[in-house]
Amino acid sequence: MRRGVMRVVALLIIQHAFADGSSTHRPRFTGGYSLIDRPRRPHRTHDDGISKKIARRNPFMNLRGGAVTTLDKVGSRIQSDVTAIQITIVEEWGKISSAVRLPSRRRRLHADKLDDVCTNFSAVMTGGEIDTAQLIKACRAHLSLVKSGGRALGLVAKDLECNVNKAEHVFKQSRGGGTLSSLLRNERDAGAHNGSELHEDSAAMGLLWIRRSLAFQCDLYSEIAQPGSSQPPKHAACRSYVKHLAPFHGWMLQKVFPASLAQMSSRESMVSKFAGVALDDLDSEVDREVSRKLKSLVSIWRPLIDVWESDFERLGLEDVRRV
Repeated sequence: MRRGVMRVVALLIIQHAFADGSSTHRPRFTGGYSLIDRPRRPHRTHDDGISKKIARRNPFMNLRGGAVTTLDKVGSRIQSDVTAIQITIVEEWGKISSAVRLPSRRRRLHADKLDDVCTNFSAVMTGGEIDTAQLIKACRAHLSLVKSGGRALGLVAKDLECNVNKAEHVFKQSRGGGTLSSLLRNERDAGAHNGSELHEDSAAMGLLWIRRSLAFQCDLYSEIAQPGSSQPPKHAACRSYVKHLAPFHGWMLQKVFPASLAQMSSRESMVSKFAGVALDDLDSEVDREVSRKLKSLVSIWRPLIDVWESDFERLGLEDVRRV
């Protein structure tokens, strides 16, 4: 390959030497010496004179030196062009990167379910009264969020869904139950219960257990909404269970629920699920945003649960039996 290149270059130089069109003069071969042909000593020597004589007798010695020099010049030019191209690429990329805004992690936050829960529950209270239709709608939205929380909240989600269905079924068939207190009163006055012992399929029974479930989750989410917390959520879940649900569970449920809650994943995993992002995409910005939303939800729930519980106690419908 190298010999072929040398031959092509030699032919080009010969062609250039005869380019003046003269046929009466012998062509003169010009070209500088390559590094190989240069003398090692700068002063003239006897060998230098001999080399010139040889060059005059054999012009292809000069031809070889000229070819090598030409290749050196071509290589230098190519290197210069490559450097210029690299500089241009860097400059143009800088212009593009400064003009285009890449989406931040915050834009990848898909906490639609959590947003729906906050929005719907914020509209439940109207003038100190609980709007029944809006309450059931908010509970439906919350059910979707709980289901996204993983297997550890599976029993919580199943229990919540059963009670929401129960309350919604009775509400749709009732008249004058626009507020929670009116719905409970109408059901009580119709003789649906035996004192404070609620009928199993009544709206009051479903709403009682929905309230207890939300009280349990309120304390749990309050713990999860602490960025940087090193405490596993399952510990907070067990404490909240003992406070809000265990007093009303029989022996069997007191074994099943804690066992399910003990499988609860890490705080980061739960936050990423509520945020609607992959665990690898969870960063401090997403964590703070989800924590802020959870705190907002907790602040909405606490006064709501207080009014909810007050309505049950005032109407004598606080059923404390174990199930």
